[in-house]
Amino acid sequence: MTTKEIAEVTGKKIRVVQEWVKKVSAKNASINAKSASSTSTYSADYTQEETLAIIKEGMGEVPAGVYKAATDTAPKTPAVSERMLQQVRLSVRDNLLTREEGRHILDVEKITKPVPYTIDLGWLHKSSYAVEMKERETARNKRIEYTNQQKLDL
Repeated sequence: MTTKEIAEVTGKKIRVVQEWVKKVSAKNASINAKSASSTSTYSADYTQEETLAIIKEGMGEVPAGVYKAATDTAPKTPAVSERMLQQVRLSVRDNLLTREEGRHILDVEKITKPVPYTIDLGWLHKSSYAVEMKERETARNKRIEYTNQQKLDL
C-alpha cells in the first residue's frame, strides 16, 4: 500500500502517515529504503507486513490487528504489476511481440494482490475510549455506593 492508501484506510491525513513512516523507517531497513527512494510522482509501495508496522506505530496494536484480520480475509483477485504491463505494452508497440504473445505473457505473469477497499479504523480509538470511560464511571459509582452503605451501617 502507498502512504495515500494507508491514510485512506486509517482515516488520517497523508502528512500524519508520512510521520509514522518516518518513525518506523528508523527501525525497519526495508521501509527506510522504500521511503528514501520514493518521490512525489512515484510513491513507495509497502508490503502488508510493512503496512502493519506503520499502522502499529501510529495507531497501536489493536488497529493493526484489526487491519491484519481484515486483509487476511479480503478476497484475492489476479492483478499484473504496472511495470510488467508497461514492458509488455512497449514490446507490442515496438513490434517485438505480437498482441497474442503479449496477452499470453500477461496471463502467465499474473500475481495475486488483495483488492483495495477501505477499512475504517478511526472508530477504534473513540470506542475504546468510550468503553474505558464507562468502566471508570461504573467503578466510581460502586465506590460511592459502598461508601454510602458504610455510612448507613454506622
